[in-house]
Amino acid sequence: MKVLIIQMNNLIKGIDKRLNVIDRIISKSKDIDLILLPALSTTSYLEDVELIKYLDKENGLAYRFTKDMSSKYNSLFGFITKKV
Repeated sequence: MKVLIIQMNNLIKGIDKRLNVIDRIISKSKDIDLILLPALSTTSYLEDVELIKYLDKENGLAYRFTKDMSSKYNSLFGFITKKV
């Protein structure tokens, strides 16, 4: 099993820019089975209202992005989270 773990620089601002960087990183990898991202890698830090919209189950951007990327690269996606 090949695993790709992506860490994002928080100086990259904006969800669209961050998603594009993630897509480019994945596109340079070959035959990845599992892609792991830290929980805030796609959003950086957002206000609560924005974060709720982003994480909104099947309508949220996070869900659509991971679903699209899973299909595009034929890989499983996961977010690494840790409760504080």
